[in-house]
Amino acid sequence: MTTDERGVWEGRSPVSFAEAAYNAVAKAEEDLGDEPREYEITLRAASTPGSSLSEYIAQARGGD
Repeated sequence: MTTDERGVWEGRSPVSFAEAAYNAVAKAEEDLGDEPREYEITLRAASTPGSSLSEYIAQARGGD
């Protein structure tokens, strides 16, 4: 299972927040099936010292 006990799935992308969110929801659908659901998406970013933004991170919560 790709979720923790709270129902949170994480997606990452070096390209965009949209791709990171897509990846997070895809992981949720692997666990829950692909029935219509709504997710709350939290966006974060990671950087490497000495450079600009290096990774987009999205967490999908819910799935109710």
